[in-house]
Amino acid sequence: MLAGAYRKEMIYQNQIDANLLSFPYHRLTLTSDLKENSKFLETLGYVVYNNQLAKTQIIEPNSKRNSLIIVQSVINSIKKLVKKRKQIRQAKQVDHFKRSNQLLLNLSTLDNKKKRQKVIALCSKMNKKLCQYAKKSSLKPHNYVVTLSKKVDSKHYQKTLKNLRNNIKQLNKICRESKSRNNIILELKVFNKEISKYY
Repeated sequence: MLAGAYRKEMIYQNQIDANLLSFPYHRLTLTSDLKENSKFLETLGYVVYNNQLAKTQIIEPNSKRNSLIIVQSVINSIKKLVKKRKQIRQAKQVDHFKRSNQLLLNLSTLDNKKKRQKVIALCSKMNKKLCQYAKKSSLKPHNYVVTLSKKVDSKHYQKTLKNLRNNIKQLNKICRESKSRNNIILELKVFNKEISKYY
């Protein structure tokens, strides 16, 4: 609201018959880090911007010689809003690597043979997908189990889940390239959704 009133002041200040309501505001030039923060500027909306003149030239209230000028209280409230949103977003983020390992650990007590077969099939499918990323990253062959056992008896079933958990842990440690990591996370999201049906 105050930014809009300020823009009107700038537009009509040279007209003699224009009566503008005065409003209290404190001028503040944005720091360079805020100028580069796209989220902040997007939230703020349109403001008067002219970076040709130095900060020291911002003196008179009606002066057109200004840099990025807005109300100080607005800056502080928007900073708090951006910070709060970031904290909420970080709190909502789920570690899909840990989630997968936890689900696999919980499924180790599964007794039903038909369900075990389906879980093993999902694990094998997931392992093949993860194997591509293991080859791309500098993961040593002895740290990654390429083929998982498809036997349903308790001993082999436990080993299959354990090997997949180990593979996921190894990829979590070694795969730091953002594109590959994001692809792995997408694969894990789907895997977690499918495998949680049997838990």
